Amino acid sequence: MHSEKHIPLKEINFPQELSGIVLSRVHKAQKQRVVLRMSFFGSFCIGSLIAVLYAGMYFVQATTQTGFSQYISLLFSDGAALLTSWKEFSLLLVESVPLTHGVVVLITVGLFVWSLSKVLEKRKIMYAFH
Repeated sequence: MHSEKHIPLKEINFPQELSGIVLSRVHKAQKQRVVLRMSFFGSFCIGSLIAVLYAGMYFVQATTQTGFSQYISLLFSDGAALLTSWKEFSLLLVESVPLTHGVVVLITVGLFVWSLSKVLEKRKIMYAFH
């Protein structure tokens, strides 16, 4: 069997500059990691903003196709007349809501807000390095 003799770290003499060099490289690696993550979340943020715009356009298009926007304008133009048949009108509104488009808009807005918070968090960490 081969036996190895372990030398405690206290007994090894390291050069004086070594700790500075190691800390400088660790600091540089951490900064590169933060910049990489910030660029990833930044591009994700831009992509999700574009997705929000497209989803919003499709939502507006779907509201005009289903007639939901006309029902809403009727609600605001002649609300007093709708009080007599409010049950039918509320069912009509629920039936005409483009629900899937609304869910897509909410998801894309949520992704945009999440990615924006990550970008701002990484930006704060990045400025802490300076």
